[in-house]
Amino acid sequence: MTSPDKIAAAEHEWSRVTLAECALQQEAAAGFIDSVARGETWPPAGDYGRRCQHVKTFVTRTSVDTATRMSMLAGGRSYGPHTPVARFLRDALAGPLLCPPVPNAMDALIRDWFPE
Repeated sequence: MTSPDKIAAAEHEWSRVTLAECALQQEAAAGFIDSVARGETWPPAGDYGRRCQHVKTFVTRTSVDTATRMSMLAGGRSYGPHTPVARFLRDALAGPLLCPPVPNAMDALIRDWFPE
């Protein structure tokens, strides 16, 4: 028997495709984190801190996007405060509240890529 908070992905092709896209994005985010973590040296070399900030921003945005899409797929089944989808969404949304907030990180990216 399927628990009420499970996503009925097998019912719709769109759901399966969306779940696959979410999984791919989460894997890419994890790969970015792994890549940056493996390159860590002490003291940090060159622009390592800036690269870490870029990766952190990407991962935060990817997590929020994935959690939002998962919540949409689960529908009303995800609204309970103790469902896995609701917890994932809360955890993902807490990320932008950490230092620096996503808007500040995005402003820094723009300054880095498009200096005046």
